[in-house]
Amino acid sequence: VMDFNTEDEWLVDDPNSPADGETRREGSDNDGEMQNKRSRRSTTPVSRRRYRGELSSAEKKAEQRVKTFQESWLHLDIFKDWLRRVPDNPEKARCRACNAVMNAGKSELEKHAQGKKHKELLASTRGCQLPLAVYEGIYITSNISNMEEYMVIWELATPRASIMKNRTLDALVDQQNAAMKHTENVKVAEIKLASFFVDTNVAFNASDKLVAVSKQAFKDSKIAKDVTLGRDKCNAIVRNVIAKTETELLVQDLKVSLFSIMVDESTEHCSDKSMCVVVRYIYSKTQKPRNTLLELVRLDARDCSAEKLWAAFEKCLQDKEIPVTNCVGMGCDSAAVMVGSNNSFWSRLKSACPWAILIPCSCHSSASVSSYACAKLPAYVEEHLRLLSKYLRGSPKRSAELQEFQQFHEEQTTKMVKPSATRWLVLHACVDKYLEMRAGRALLGYFELRCFEDREKRDKDAHKILAELKNPWTKAYMQFLSYTLNVMNEFNGLFQSRTTLIHKLYELSHNLMKTLCLNYLKPEVLDRLATINVSHPDYLLPDDDIVLGPDCDETLQAIRPPSETPEGRAQLKRDLAAFKKQCLGFYITAATEIQKRLPLKNEMMKEMSFLDPQVFLDLSARSGGHGLKGLPLLTANFKDKLKLDSSKLAFEWRRLPVEITGRLKDKLLSAETVEDVWVEEKAMKTGAGDQMFPNLCKLADVVMIQPHSDAESERVFSIVTDVHSKKRNRLGAEALNAICVSRSSFRSIGIDCTTFQVGPNHLKKHNSSIYDRS
Repeated sequence: VMDFNTEDEWLVDDPNSPADGETRREGSDNDGEMQNKRSRRSTTPVSRRRYRGELSSAEKKAEQRVKTFQESWLHLDIFKDWLRRVPDNPEKARCRACNAVMNAGKSELEKHAQGKKHKELLASTRGCQLPLAVYEGIYITSNISNMEEYMVIWELATPRASIMKNRTLDALVDQQNAAMKHTENVKVAEIKLASFFVDTNVAFNASDKLVAVSKQAFKDSKIAKDVTLGRDKCNAIVRNVIAKTETELLVQDLKVSLFSIMVDESTEHCSDKSMCVVVRYIYSKTQKPRNTLLELVRLDARDCSAEKLWAAFEKCLQDKEIPVTNCVGMGCDSAAVMVGSNNSFWSRLKSACPWAILIPCSCHSSASVSSYACAKLPAYVEEHLRLLSKYLRGSPKRSAELQEFQQFHEEQTTKMVKPSATRWLVLHACVDKYLEMRAGRALLGYFELRCFEDREKRDKDAHKILAELKNPWTKAYMQFLSYTLNVMNEFNGLFQSRTTLIHKLYELSHNLMKTLCLNYLKPEVLDRLATINVSHPDYLLPDDDIVLGPDCDETLQAIRPPSETPEGRAQLKRDLAAFKKQCLGFYITAATEIQKRLPLKNEMMKEMSFLDPQVFLDLSARSGGHGLKGLPLLTANFKDKLKLDSSKLAFEWRRLPVEITGRLKDKLLSAETVEDVWVEEKAMKTGAGDQMFPNLCKLADVVMIQPHSDAESERVFSIVTDVHSKKRNRLGAEALNAICVSRSSFRSIGIDCTTFQVGPNHLKKHNSSIYDRS
């Protein structure tokens, strides 16, 4: 009844069917009789009948090439999981998953492997290979698809086995569960290892050696033994498991949530253009704003017009079925292609979403203010910094010689910072480092020795640098820059934060303007800085009262005239007047640019300060003088989109400081962030269990997701720069996008590869389709 063999196979024969030997003998006898009859009827040679096409079916079948089972097939990836040979019949093969016998032709087997039903059955049997079972000398060793099939075979093998059916079934179920759990643990390990490559800048090529080392280091671990993670599989898991899951969860939120966007375009090492689309929305799990990358969109470098940028952005949303009408704000740099009034990315977004708000990046704006203002100072000041940095950093020998001088003079060994035209905060750091090095004797002594040894003046850069080091006006300009750029960089650095600061932008912009103008304008005009002409002579302080910074003033007082003569003293006076005129030009240009670029006159931005508990808990903030009587501009802009009841909103706004008192008031005032404050606000309920301030909380959410800067886009391109390095220039666009999306998502919720948790969605995607490319 049962035919078990030593190759872990089983076959169930039909007891009513004849034996194979009998069938073959009977068939061979019949064929012989037919052949004899045909030979008697015709004496035509077989070759002639073959040419005429007159061969009988038996003759054709006899001439066909016999296809036999090859043992080497069992080692091929396409066959090894399911193909088994049929004992005593080399012309047949059996599929373990489908329990079907077929001809042993390789092409037939390959077609069978592509079948939909075969793939489904094979997927269901993976991880279910049962160990050897022995009962009364009968060996049952099979790869089966379910428990019922196993028990049928067991009962066919021996009637007495049915007595132990229930006990055996429980044991086998436990074994199957353990096998499935082990398979799941292996998948978790592979996904966790792939997340390491997401979170670091290690190339996928290293995954082979990482897994090999793990197997050697953890020899007693069954999970480590079964983990397989080559570079292709690692790439596939990052693309189709980790990044795909993060994107799906994000898209799921964006389909039903309002969001703002931060878009920026950049050029990478390989000269390919890309546009990052960063979204900011209320994260459903924390009820707080979250910034994360939606997609790194590839662009055609030949045409990056506003029309093409908008088309790429619109396609990005359409492919993910995200309504563009859910967008309520946009943050970007001040490029014309982005923020132009007629033919720009913003004009198209405004046409699609009339309620959207444009907020130019405050960091880019403050950097542009510094750049335009520094252009009013003599060019040799910045050129001196660049030349000194290039001279010292470009030669290890010179750097070592300078460090030797620093050690001799017992000074701290420091290196010069290279100024950069693209990074926001570097210039101030470069100036401070220069002043620190110049304060000692080592820097001047080093260049004096260099120039003394180079009497023929072949090293022109060294002589030029030494001349500026001995120039007191250069030092004075550097001290002036250190004093003024400090204010700019504090503002810039503050708005690079990920926390919500949109409610502070109006106030801090005015503070920056006032702090800067205090140095050169009369006090009586400081309350009208948003509207006055900051270069009007009537508003300027006398030259002697212009504030240049204490260090700069000390240096100016120490400068001596070229000669102790009336002409020398007159020359010093003219030089001092020219210096102060240059500094005044710096102040005026900076103030003018702030008026153009920062929201000093934006009344809607002023209303956004209602998020601050210091404001909404202050009863006097409801007076007309503060401009927050009823939040009219914000209400009018978002009334239709948020379906706000303006009357109820006004009532909630005036009711808010009355309801919040005592300990709750103290808790809100001492909260670390404004997000924490409004999480408490949204949790407040009425006696009937309804939300106490529904309209106000809706408005607060839509204001909190407005971007105060475009810094998150710059962080994405920093990831691109780190990942797409010169040694990884073959990294594909899909893999680069997957790494950026995953790492941005990790950072947005405060996790890394060590705290990343593999969930059911990740395990579900870890299957044979991970290598598919969309």
